[in-house]
Amino acid sequence: MGKSRPWTDEETEQLRTLARDGLTLTQVAAALNRTDTTVRKKADEFGIEVQRRIPDRRDDVPNYPERAAIIALSHAAPLPVGVGKGTLASLLRKGWIAEQGVDYKATAEGVAAVRRKIPTVRGG
Repeated sequence: MGKSRPWTDEETEQLRTLARDGLTLTQVAAALNRTDTTVRKKADEFGIEVQRRIPDRRDDVPNYPERAAIIALSHAAPLPVGVGKGTLASLLRKGWIAEQGVDYKATAEGVAAVRRKIPTVRGG
């Protein structure tokens, strides 16, 4: 592994500005043409708070366990491992599944939610 290039004062100030603007660690790293690890270490060294993950997903887009459950239920398959009572309660509340006797079924709204594009944060 090669040695990383030294940070300039200008890059450090740009790191401060980008972090203050709310960019994620990955976005800051891309803007500075540095690795996430290098940016994280420099931010820690200077006490700069950098957002470490993307903001929470919109409520109209299912998360992974919700998507897996909707897909399984739409194909009358068993629920995947990791789909528990909390996930089912969330899906019921959002109207993405419905109770059918002692079972559940995916609703049209649930199938439509799975088809929505998952928002991503890339480079800015």
